[in-house]
Amino acid sequence: DDCPPPCTPGQSPCPDTAGPPAPTSHPSKLCDLHSSCHPPRLLVPPFSACNADTNTRPALKTQGNCQRALAKLTVRRPFNFADHIRPLPAGFTRLQDGDQIRFGNENWWVRVGHGHAPSHLTLWSEDSQMVIGGDQFLPDITPNIGVYVSEPDANPLAEFLGSCEQFLEYADSRQLILPGHQRPFFGLPLRLHQLTASHQVFLERIRQRIRATPSSAHDIFDILFRCPIGDGEYGLAIIEAIAHMNWLLHAKQAKRDLNAEGIWMYSSSR
Repeated sequence: DDCPPPCTPGQSPCPDTAGPPAPTSHPSKLCDLHSSCHPPRLLVPPFSACNADTNTRPALKTQGNCQRALAKLTVRRPFNFADHIRPLPAGFTRLQDGDQIRFGNENWWVRVGHGHAPSHLTLWSEDSQMVIGGDQFLPDITPNIGVYVSEPDANPLAEFLGSCEQFLEYADSRQLILPGHQRPFFGLPLRLHQLTASHQVFLERIRQRIRATPSSAHDIFDILFRCPIGDGEYGLAIIEAIAHMNWLLHAKQAKRDLNAEGIWMYSSSR
């Protein structure tokens, strides 16, 4: 098989996920993505979408546990990026996509990514094969893509997939990528293809689910995550589930209705 070996089960922390299990039909399409690009070496081997087994997934939270987790979230201050960063100084130079800066005796191109965090800077060395990718490029887990209460109708997944496509223009398998989590790695073109394919598989499985039965964002945890979702991970998990539902809403592939309990239930619009 051309596919790289899978990660050790349970290796990736929740709710970030190493990637989707293989689709039940035509799994070779994902294998082709792995074999079409041959990076010299990944310092952390990529997850193979061809080798995971949905039948070995641990049981996810029960509906009762879901209600308990939601109840805890309702009494907390909603997450806002502004609470976790330093205030802007009185004067500053705003970096924009395409700018060039110099530090560490090297010149760096500024390229802006989207989807995981607002205007996420990535820095690409002009003098060496090095890229500071932060959380935009992770070697084994996928960046958390979430919809926050400050922008409930946002479509961050579309922004993230668009960034993956744009970064392919600059990506080279020989570049050393410095990620925000885990170890440095090579093979960015392959990884960008993997990230895109991962979410496309998730979206297709969600389409199938909501075509069969109306589902809440909580109901698709078993599609998105390979590990149990506890109270500590629930907030990140639910915003990622909503991000996938919002992608389908924006694409006119889903509709939503409030049920008697005030929960959005998503169903196919086709």
